[in-house]
Amino acid sequence: MRKTSRTNKSVEEIEKMIAEIVSEEGAADARKELATLIEYRRGPQGRIIVVPHGAPGDLRALSVDELVRIRGLYDSKRKAKRKQYLKLKGDSNYKGPRVVAEGDSYFEHPCPKDLIEWTGETYAVLSLAKAGDSWADYYQQEGQYYDDNTPMGLYENIRKEKPQIVLMSGSANEIIGSIENYVRRFNPDLTPEQHIIMDRYEEVLRYCELWCGNYARNVVAMGAQFIHHTYDYPYTRPQSEGGQFIGGPLQHYCGIPGPYYWRGIVNKMLDLYHDRIAKLLAPIRGAHFLDLRGTIGNADPYQGPDSWYFWDEIHPSTDGSKLIAAKFKAEIKKISGV
Repeated sequence: MRKTSRTNKSVEEIEKMIAEIVSEEGAADARKELATLIEYRRGPQGRIIVVPHGAPGDLRALSVDELVRIRGLYDSKRKAKRKQYLKLKGDSNYKGPRVVAEGDSYFEHPCPKDLIEWTGETYAVLSLAKAGDSWADYYQQEGQYYDDNTPMGLYENIRKEKPQIVLMSGSANEIIGSIENYVRRFNPDLTPEQHIIMDRYEEVLRYCELWCGNYARNVVAMGAQFIHHTYDYPYTRPQSEGGQFIGGPLQHYCGIPGPYYWRGIVNKMLDLYHDRIAKLLAPIRGAHFLDLRGTIGNADPYQGPDSWYFWDEIHPSTDGSKLIAAKFKAEIKKISGV
């Protein structure tokens, strides 16, 4: 029997409980219970892993047996979101657009109410999002099917559903997921942003630009409007306080000493990403770019944002997602007129 190191339940017991929670019927009602059972952690190369709540924060102290393995956990809300989509789509009183959403954990998070859930209360949104997905994952899912025999791929869903709008979330796993690869060792003579290794970061910016541009042009050519977004400024914190994505890696791998530097570095990286993608999408007719910076985060390196609106360093809480979803709904209304 696989044992956890910090709880009185075995991993098998936890997995059984989670399997019941993430079923279509139980996902929404049991979200709070799920949050007491699991934690997202940043694994090697920035991939998301799931461990029992209270497991060691240091990967070196984490046993392989402690990893939680549940089929469908990373997109556990997909079926419930699909049911809501079909309900609105089939409602004769619904006058809004059909929307397809492809993305990462900004669009699909198992614990807090995410922004696609909030947006899906107003608009018919078919979600294909999966926590931890990258640009390459979206591409590789073309031609694959879920266990309910519905297509995974964005393009196949566009052909089938004929949406007026496509929402796309991507690049966080490429940028933040391996942030230490683009940051030099701490030097007190350098400003926070001078710690960014610009030639390396240029490579990842170019990589994301190629993927985003390709999807934007293809989606528009298929007859839908394309909405992409930049990520909000995060709530950086030490690894001991849950800083799995930014604070922990920057301190452990790069010797960067504290929140002032962490914020200055990651905020500048997100600014550079915003500027690059805004320039990319501007000339593409039918492509739109949402600037989410400052919605729940802030650009001040001395003073972090309100923790209430963050689930962890980078993911919004239920209330944070509601504020971000309001921007998506405003953009959808602007495009569709409804």
